[in-house]
Amino acid sequence: MNRKNDFLFLLILLPSVILSQNSDEETVLASIHSKVIKIDSLANVSVEEVENGVIVWSHGNMKRELHTQIRLLEKDGKLQRVCYRERKPKTDEDLSLYFENSKLIYAELTTYNKKNLSTKKLYYQNEILVFPDDDDDEVNLLVKADVLKNRKQ
Repeated sequence: MNRKNDFLFLLILLPSVILSQNSDEETVLASIHSKVIKIDSLANVSVEEVENGVIVWSHGNMKRELHTQIRLLEKDGKLQRVCYRERKPKTDEDLSLYFENSKLIYAELTTYNKKNLSTKKLYYQNEILVFPDDDDDEVNLLVKADVLKNRKQ
């Protein structure tokens, strides 16, 4: 009889434990998302620093161009957002990085080509990826984020 009560207790308790873990993650994601919206609203009333560039490289007889644009948004001398765009002959890539207290909190990578549009959203807490749990491009994004963030400093 005691074992049956223990089983019933665990059966009742288990869903609340599982749901509380999900709600903690949802709370963190919602908090980060609200910070991203706040930073985006700053862009409507602030002037962003814009840097355009063209990189020309060749491979044999073929010359190719890579058009880039970097937009930096600062508030009180602190970097808030970096938007980086690469325009290649066949694909475009947009990378938006959001910072709070100089720490990466959100990254969004959008890749376009003639047939596909793909978007990846990565959420960070203390510069540690919290959602999704793992991502193949995360290391490359962190390297780009570090390069772009330190470009201003």
